[in-house]
Amino acid sequence: MPRKCSIGLCKSNYNSVSQARVSIFRFPHTEEELDRWLAAIPHKIDKDKVTVNMGICARHWPDNFPTKRVKGHDIPAVPPSIFPPGAELYKPRPNHASTSMKKVVNYFQSAASNNGIVIPREYINSVAKDNIPSTLVQLADSLKSKLFIHQHKLTYFMKGDCLHLLKLNDAYTVIDYSIHINQSFHVTVNLAATDVEIHGGLLNQEKKLLSWSQLKIMIQVMENLRKNPGS
Repeated sequence: MPRKCSIGLCKSNYNSVSQARVSIFRFPHTEEELDRWLAAIPHKIDKDKVTVNMGICARHWPDNFPTKRVKGHDIPAVPPSIFPPGAELYKPRPNHASTSMKKVVNYFQSAASNNGIVIPREYINSVAKDNIPSTLVQLADSLKSKLFIHQHKLTYFMKGDCLHLLKLNDAYTVIDYSIHINQSFHVTVNLAATDVEIHGGLLNQEKKLLSWSQLKIMIQVMENLRKNPGS
């Protein structure tokens, strides 16, 4: 099934039988370029809800728009600029899974303390469980297609039997936080070289990672703690 356009009131590729397929350009991976695209769109698209499966069709650029070559593909070098009448009034349907995840992140952040972070099980149960791959190598390979990894500019690599995700400071001289996942998917987290205990619902009793939602929440919370130490 072709990817659909994310612009309000645009129906490109919504009917793959009666319509000719229209090229869809995925949202940029770099935060600066993503911000430019979102600012150009006449209706609101929440930045934290953009996924790698979302994009904008070629109808929202003029003919002969400037392009750049990225990984063997020609993609727009400028944000979209053509939109259907009334697009500025478009309001997307609420994404209940994203709303639930926001509640989890907010609770996770507010409950942070020296004794660890506790999350009620009822919040976790409301978040869609999108399972991760079954092996650590597959998990590492899948990270390159995850938009939230690029947005937070994480460095990741395999070393021995462990997958390491690192957030470096702007000068790339200090590790602000790190997430380590071993072959059994047991997770340990460090903030400024100090262990952070995660318990009470985000992971199971064995502290094992099961879903992309769990990893995304952990990263968002570590970002919050990094930007607001002691909160």
